[in-house]
Amino acid sequence: MLPRSTRGWELATLEYAWGVKLGTLNLDTTQNIMWLSPDLRCWFDSGDWALLPPKSDLELIRDTSFNQLTWANKTKFTAVCRRSFRNYDFVHFIETTQPIVRPDTPKSVNYTMHLPPFQSLSPVSSHINPYFAICNVARKDEKHHPTLLGPGPGYATLTAEQLDRVRLCRTIYAIWMEQATAAAAAVKSLSASKSQSNRAGAHSSTSRRSNPERQAKRKRYDDQDNPGPTDTGRSPKRRGGATGSSLDDLSRTPEEFANEHGLDLFVNDFNSIEEPYWSKVQDWVTNLAYTDSSHDSRVEDG
Repeated sequence: MLPRSTRGWELATLEYAWGVKLGTLNLDTTQNIMWLSPDLRCWFDSGDWALLPPKSDLELIRDTSFNQLTWANKTKFTAVCRRSFRNYDFVHFIETTQPIVRPDTPKSVNYTMHLPPFQSLSPVSSHINPYFAICNVARKDEKHHPTLLGPGPGYATLTAEQLDRVRLCRTIYAIWMEQATAAAAAVKSLSASKSQSNRAGAHSSTSRRSNPERQAKRKRYDDQDNPGPTDTGRSPKRRGGATGSSLDDLSRTPEEFANEHGLDLFVNDFNSIEEPYWSKVQDWVTNLAYTDSSHDSRVEDG
């Protein structure tokens, strides 16, 4: 839904707008990933079609995003739209003559041919989170219609109600991205706080080294009260910790962000540090098991 190629400043803005701790938004979660056949994947990536969230979710997200627009600490998006299977509409932005053939039921030997604009297709039940789907729909609508005046142009393939939802996705996405300046300020503040903490830690370490007598006393006290596992004759073992953070990259945010209303962008792209490959595989398997389904999405009967 939201590609891994998304620029760092855009991710930081979404994290801020979605109530996510800066530098922690995971794009490899099953809430952002679905499994498709090669041809459907090709058409999806080219912007031909999308999964359109239900109106009730869109209205909830719009109201939450607007009401909390000025909040520094917003409700996390997973608390607004919790993990669940939802019914999405298959919407096609590009006119086509190629039909879609679907089994009448799972593992059925009977198939039905659905002709464009695919209004006969049943809703698609998917575990995708509406927040990620909104980004996908809005970006594709912007690609097809960069400028909207009034109601704007529509699509011959969509009903009026579906078009309203597409434009609602675009409105919500605009609300999020207009918080880029506030997100940049939050990132800079966090970066400054980290730098100050690191300087304080370095000063404390230097102070201890400059006073051998006090350091020796502290060592004796620590050895007595917190001996740790020293069965090998070495110094006590330390707890493991992360060696890096995507926040290190977020500290390189541009000085200014522009909103969507025509200001120039002064953007230096920065990317989050990638997790180790096998860690991602483990997270994927865990999340997949959580959904209690071996498939990304399924078409409901009738």
